Amino acid sequence: MENIYPNSQNINLLKSQNFKKTVFTTVNAIILFIFCYIFLILTSILFAVACWYLGLAIIGLGIHLIVALIGAGVIALGIMIFLFTIKFILKNQKVINHGRVEIFEKEHPRLFKLINETALQVGTTFPKKVFISHDVNACVFYNSGFWSLFFPVKKNLEIGLGLVNCLNEGELKAILAHEFGHFSQSSMRVANYVYRVNRIIFSMVYEQDHWDTLLVKWSNVGSIFSSFASVTFHIANYIRRILIKAYQPINIRYLRLSKEMEYHADLVSASITGSQTSISALRRVEFGAIIYNDVISKLNEIGSGGKKTENLYANFSEQLIIRSKKNNFDVINNLPILTDDVINKLLFPRVTFHDKWATHPSLKERTSNIQQTNFKDNSSDQNPWFLFENADQLQKEITSKLYTLAFPNKEFSIITKEDFNAEINKEPANYSLHKFFNLFYLDRSLNNLQLDELLTAPGERFTFEEIFTEDFENNWRIYLRNSNDLETLKAIQEGLISTDFYEFDNVRYNLSDIDASINILQAEVNLQKEALQAKDEQAFLFCYFRSVDESIIKGDLYRALYEDFQLLQSEVDEYKKVLVAFYSCINYLSANGTYYQDDVDKANDLLNKALMSLRKRFEESEKLSLNQTYSENLLNGYSCFLLSNKIEIPLPSTELSNAVFEKGFEITNDILKKVFELKSSAEMNLLTFQMDLIKENTLT
Repeated sequence: MENIYPNSQNINLLKSQNFKKTVFTTVNAIILFIFCYIFLILTSILFAVACWYLGLAIIGLGIHLIVALIGAGVIALGIMIFLFTIKFILKNQKVINHGRVEIFEKEHPRLFKLINETALQVGTTFPKKVFISHDVNACVFYNSGFWSLFFPVKKNLEIGLGLVNCLNEGELKAILAHEFGHFSQSSMRVANYVYRVNRIIFSMVYEQDHWDTLLVKWSNVGSIFSSFASVTFHIANYIRRILIKAYQPINIRYLRLSKEMEYHADLVSASITGSQTSISALRRVEFGAIIYNDVISKLNEIGSGGKKTENLYANFSEQLIIRSKKNNFDVINNLPILTDDVINKLLFPRVTFHDKWATHPSLKERTSNIQQTNFKDNSSDQNPWFLFENADQLQKEITSKLYTLAFPNKEFSIITKEDFNAEINKEPANYSLHKFFNLFYLDRSLNNLQLDELLTAPGERFTFEEIFTEDFENNWRIYLRNSNDLETLKAIQEGLISTDFYEFDNVRYNLSDIDASINILQAEVNLQKEALQAKDEQAFLFCYFRSVDESIIKGDLYRALYEDFQLLQSEVDEYKKVLVAFYSCINYLSANGTYYQDDVDKANDLLNKALMSLRKRFEESEKLSLNQTYSENLLNGYSCFLLSNKIEIPLPSTELSNAVFEKGFEITNDILKKVFELKSSAEMNLLTFQMDLIKENTLT
């Protein structure tokens, strides 16, 4: 295969002051951490020696067996604390992904030639091993431990076949060049070192292992050893917290550095395949990942029913074309053309900010970075599947492996490509009803109407065409976008989002300007909300007076249907709030990673607040005045409400999360599903009544 790509141009972006400063401060933070860690090791050695001699002295008293056990406990305490401080040195972190399959040059010579060519042009070494996986992704990974800080580690390359499916050959090379770009120029090797340190330190500080398991077993031996295990636990907890404090400055600086690394890797990619090729690759990967996840979700659903596809990549390709055309994207070689003009027409957030905690820049930031360059594009737009020998068979093998992992020991019947397309493109339930009203009611909560006040002064009456307009859905989405942007601004104002600046309508602002931005956006949202409120009122009055024109009884029936729908809609919203309370437990536990006494106390406090919210909501739900059928179904959903006021959690525990919130979370989720089903049923009854009413009046 001829080399059609130029060598990478010499880009000195890494010599920018911003990058140098970020690397310098990060390295300094790491050095401070290492000194802190060495101090802890030396202290643990002194502590272990002291415990050893003290334990022997106690045993040497020969007074009683219990005294001897106390001496042994003291010795074990010293040994366990020492092992705790050095276990990180002995730890080797292996990256395990059962979905990966190693491939070899003799199997796919054209692919390996492309990989080798790309590595040479970037200026890095060929990967140790090459793997393929099922998804839309590519990455460079390696197994690391403490000693990898001082000795080089060869890296492995993973290529997701989903990536091959949604790119052309030049764009695939751009993605590979990006991955190799992380490990290219000399100054980037410093960043790579920082990256390794960051991963190892995170593992040292947050992850639990055999030492923690041994401590739990030790605590179960007997009351004396249990006491020493408890002391060990609290000392280790204290050491871990010291390490966490020392780790936090590294993490903050690393997050900044990781963005610089992404920018650099993007420019390396652009220098090899061209600026526009790299931008197109990023956009197609993002769009393709959305489609791929939808395909996988549908295949999981179908797989649960005993059906499978032979080749998910054939399904993926079909959906790429279908969804591209549905979004009015031009298609060439079965791939969407995502130009600047196309992207600018999409409904993106108006408010963006510099996320200090993000490891990757946004797609917009990455494309803007590449657009500052003008590297010539002369890459191939050929379908990259030609790089793989017997591609169709390979696709089927990876598909089969994915099913084996997801549904072990399950038998399937095969679903055809046509049947799958019909299944995934099937209109959702009640869509014909929504379509009749020009999607006026689709995927949104109606405004809560005060029907008595509305009927007292109904105001002007409007026609069907004036209310249920074709542009309403887009207006609703604009309102939703603006509402979300307003919440983002408020979160920045309250300090819930940490950032140095924000952008509003592509203009950069300092935090001191945020009040003015909130006022501008709040005024827009208020006007849009008033317009939506007016539309909901017009729609109700239109249908209500149509029903009253036929009979008073029919008018009362329509009003009852509408009130039931409003009540159930409010119930859904209220139980979502309760669910958020349980998510607070989940988020707290996820953020901490390790569970100690104060973690348990905090989690218990969050749990009790969630339980109180659920119990209060349950009491309010019992008072609802609903249609008898809805009411009976609803109360059946509440019958599982058997929660205690507080859940006691054993310590130490690695299963704290399940003990704390699983029961309450599941019950809340079950009730929410029940209420949502009833709300959907009420919505169908309401819209069916409205549609029949309008059709009858049209015919007469």
